[in-house]
Amino acid sequence: MPENKDDLKYNDERWDKKNKPQGYIIGASPGFAQFGQGDEKLINMGIARKIAKASRMGFEFAMIDYEALSEMFEADLKEQVAHIKTAQGDVTTGRKFEIGLHLSTDMDLCIARAYDWKIMHEKLTKGAYSGRKLVNTKFVLFHTSSQIRPHVTFKVGQQEPRVAQVSHDGLNLGAFMKTFDSGAYKDPARGRMTCSRRTPDGKMFNGLQDWFIAKFINVMFNAMGAPGDVGTINYFDTYMLLQHGSGYKEGAEALKKKEQIFGEKIQKLVDSEVLRQKQPYLKRISVLNEQIKMHEKQNQPIDALQQELDLLQSQLASLDSYTNRQQVNSKLIHEDKNLEKELKEIEGPARYLINYDFYHIYDYWVRHGSQCEEETAYKVIAKYMWLTKDPLWKDIVGMQYEPDWIIWRADIGEEYYYDAKGKHKENTKTMTLVERMITAVAAKYIQGHLFTDNPIWSMKTDDPDLKKDISVYDYLKDGNIQIFIETAMPPQGQEGQLRIMSAHDHVILVKHLDKGAYTSYCMDFEHLTVNYIWVSDDIATLKEGYGQYINILHINAPRPIMGAHAPLEPFSRDMQVIYRWMHQLRQKGMKDSYIVWEMGSYGAKQSAIAFRELVRELELNTSPERLPPKFYGLDNMFEAQQTVNMREHAYDALEGMTATPEETHGMISTEAAKKGKLAEWLRGKAR
Repeated sequence: MPENKDDLKYNDERWDKKNKPQGYIIGASPGFAQFGQGDEKLINMGIARKIAKASRMGFEFAMIDYEALSEMFEADLKEQVAHIKTAQGDVTTGRKFEIGLHLSTDMDLCIARAYDWKIMHEKLTKGAYSGRKLVNTKFVLFHTSSQIRPHVTFKVGQQEPRVAQVSHDGLNLGAFMKTFDSGAYKDPARGRMTCSRRTPDGKMFNGLQDWFIAKFINVMFNAMGAPGDVGTINYFDTYMLLQHGSGYKEGAEALKKKEQIFGEKIQKLVDSEVLRQKQPYLKRISVLNEQIKMHEKQNQPIDALQQELDLLQSQLASLDSYTNRQQVNSKLIHEDKNLEKELKEIEGPARYLINYDFYHIYDYWVRHGSQCEEETAYKVIAKYMWLTKDPLWKDIVGMQYEPDWIIWRADIGEEYYYDAKGKHKENTKTMTLVERMITAVAAKYIQGHLFTDNPIWSMKTDDPDLKKDISVYDYLKDGNIQIFIETAMPPQGQEGQLRIMSAHDHVILVKHLDKGAYTSYCMDFEHLTVNYIWVSDDIATLKEGYGQYINILHINAPRPIMGAHAPLEPFSRDMQVIYRWMHQLRQKGMKDSYIVWEMGSYGAKQSAIAFRELVRELELNTSPERLPPKFYGLDNMFEAQQTVNMREHAYDALEGMTATPEETHGMISTEAAKKGKLAEWLRGKAR
């Protein structure tokens, strides 16, 4: 419910009971005060003063941008905003000048790095608090992703720092995996989640922790501050993928069995070689024994024979010694390249399994913040989503695609995806799946920010009036405030590399957040364009009716340059382009929406007039090919003005062209033609 008691009596038919717009509401953003020149910068600084500026721009609604979160701490902000909204409203109807709140443009709720996750969540909670308690906003809007994709494979992202990482809902990444394995994990959006001992494709699974130690054993080496053993890392990497291993425990047991089989094979080879070495000695000893018996019968001396026999028996015994068997062992392996290769694959990993307890190392890693690269956190959450058949994974990626295998195929440079059985998947490009995987995980992180009610992250940390811990989503919902998400404008040089960009993917997210009850997508044509997205094609990918999930448009003249935010002139081709996109969206179900001119250094100019023409024809559902001249400002008034101008200036070209002086101008005479005035007239006739 509204925080201001006066608003309980206030009813404006432009919004429904959930504060969604009914029909089309045109509005404007006054922009950033810091971009102003001279005194203008100080005059328009602060939330209240930006509202006052917006109210004089010719629109009926304002979207106010946070330039810095500190703006919410301005003295008497609540009283200032309430006064301006009433004073700048319509006294005849009692309507107030309503506003929406745009959080800082650097918002990115898709980050897994612990510190950045915390900072972004604080911006979200403080923005939600200020929207509900201080300015009584109609909506809170934020960008979803403003940083490039994580480095999950060599073609995506760039080298990342090794820092503490968190799960989608802000938990220590390692602790999240252990909690999930224990059955005690509660997903903020889905409730209690149980770790099945079977993967969706039917394979054995011993839990995320066990899988993680094997899959990312290099992280465990990093936790020890030790250089990773190539053999150990390669063994588990190969075992997990090519042999479809479930995790460290199974891999370690398989390694022990492999070591045992190898040892038995070597033992047999050594026994055979030692036996071959013994043969000459055994033959000679047999001969000596016979000779000794014969000499004894003939009473001949046997000392020399016995001495030789003792020496041979001693030499024979040495062949069975540990030293000799080791020498034989080494020689056999050195001479057989296959044996040598097999030993190298087993020896290193086996030694580390004996000397190190990787489960204890994992616990140490967790206690010290689960430090690793962000790409690792994304792979963990992707695995979690696939294992739990998360609806976001189903809709954005597909359950037939296993995340480990997607990355493996991308890492080895496969253009098209093949599953673990070597089956081709509908000509699906591997890199397309990588991007989808990142988008799905990014959407999960956004969902985590909105729905977590963990006491550490709940709204109770910002609103002392709350009696219990509640999520940002529930807090805004209880305040009857809509939540809008928007594609961000990318940093220069990172166009098309954000984690979630298209209208299609944002609409899928909105659908899974709450089916559009209190969440919606803000479509910014300019932001899509600078992210290398064709607007018409993006709209075309939306299913019929999905336009209902788009309740706000940011509109400027369609310029393919970052930050242009140019005004929209009625008499321009821009009008036709913008209307074509809006009409396309209406056919997809977008019939209730804010239409907001967004900040720009060029000023709004005639944008308010242009917006009203857009809305007028949109409500009539006029085809883009049948737009009337009036749509472009070519109405009766315009024609009358042009007619008057032409009549008043029709004879301007004749001025000074006659031979005899005239008051202003007249017809060209023969005499004037003789004097060469005709050439002058020809030059001036089209002035």
